[in-house]
Formats: sequence, C-alpha cells, structure tokens
Amino acid sequence: NFGSIPPPCASAMEQLGRLWSFVASAAGGRGDSPCIGQPTPGASGATEKPSRPGRAHARQCDGCQLDTLEYSQGSRGDLLCRECLRREDEARLEPITAEERRGLELVAGILDAVPWSFWKPGEQPAALLDWLYMGDLEEAMAFEMLRRKGIGAVVNLVNWWELQARLPEVADIRSLYSEQGISFLEADSEDRLFFDIVGKPWPEVE
Repeated sequence: NFGSIPPPCASAMEQLGRLWSFVASAAGGRGDSPCIGQPTPGASGATEKPSRPGRAHARQCDGCQLDTLEYSQGSRGDLLCRECLRREDEARLEPITAEERRGLELVAGILDAVPWSFWKPGEQPAALLDWLYMGDLEEAMAFEMLRRKGIGAVVNLVNWWELQARLPEVADIRSLYSEQGISFLEADSEDRLFFDIVGKPWPEVE
C-alpha cells in the first residue's frame, strides 16, 4: 500500500495531468504507437521481418489480443504488451485508494501515449561515462557502430525469453559477438515494477 497521499500531492496530480496533455500533443503526428491496434488472425507470431538485427517483430499480445512491437513475458509465461504487463504489476499493489489509482492512471496515460523509443535522450547509445554506453538491442547489434566507438564488451539486460522472441534467427548470440571480437555477458533481467535489478543481475555484472 502507498499509504495516504498528503495534501501537497494534489498539485503533483495536476502536474501529471498537464504532462499527459503535453506528451499526447507531442506524439500526435508520430504515428508509431507501440500497439498497432488490430488483432492478428489465427496463431500469434512474427508478422513483420525486421530490417536490422534487434529490431522488434510485431507479435500478438495474449492479454488484449492486439499486435504490439513492445512486449515481454508475463508472470504466467504468456506474451504481454507493456500496457498489460503494467496492469499485471499494478494488481499486486492492491489495496489502494481511489486517489492512488487516479495517480497510476495518469502515469499510465503518459507512458502509453508514446513508444519506449520516445524517451531516448538524443543520440544512442548514450555515453554515460567515457567508458560506459547505454542503448537498446538494435544498437547493441550494430557491430560497425560499436567498433567506431571503441566498444569491446556488451552486457545484455534483456531477459532470455524476450531476446529469443526478438532474435529468432540467432541460434547462439554469444558466438555471434565472439565472431565480431566483442565480449558478451548476459545478465537476465526484467523491466518490471517488482524486479530487483540491483539485487539480482547487478552482482553478476559487477
């Protein structure tokens, strides 16, 4: 339980409302929503071949039955879009108050208005330190770009299930990096509300 929301948070709720309006307006002409919006007839599966390794295939969400480019494994092993994943996590927060639920809905409205790529801060991979970059799977597999930047090691935090779904053509990703002269470490992780990213994968990475 979040506990009761103090009076100052009323202004925070107003700020969330304004932020949602801003993001929705900014995303208005982008046309790249994470959910494509049409159910896939027949069995679920990849419906679009990515132009480059690491680019997401469209898959059908087992929850809402919509095609999505952004998905991961739910708690029951099913394929879920990020909205359904978030709802699954939010259910574990119960019981919550009506005001707390309104806050979650405002945050959800902001997150679901645009794809994850909308939040990328400029050029990717982002240079966090002189020796440390952060990017997504597509960038981590752009081997020529990695060589240009002098990147000789990659730590993968995409969980194995999603990695296999996004790279069905790659049988052994560790060997693929080895052939490119790049060290590769897979630290299984999940981008979920209750996943302890510091306590679980971090010791292995460190």
